[in-house]
Amino acid sequence: MPTKATEEYLFSPGKLVETTAAIYSTAPGHRLAEGTVGTIIQGPTTGYKDHCQVHFVSLSEPWWVHFNEIKPYFKY
Repeated sequence: MPTKATEEYLFSPGKLVETTAAIYSTAPGHRLAEGTVGTIIQGPTTGYKDHCQVHFVSLSEPWWVHFNEIKPYFKY
């Protein structure tokens, strides 16, 4: 029996994500704890084909993160 289900990309701009583990920056003292929530601002680009730009709630600037460093945020 056909259904009216639609498919949606979980890593598109505007989607909520959370870190799968702690993420460290090259800048000293910059670290995101596991489970930090953020919103995807921009998807992959030419220079970052396996990354997306995420604005995390605890930071003032967005970060480029690899897709294996984040997962969809489903907690309500």
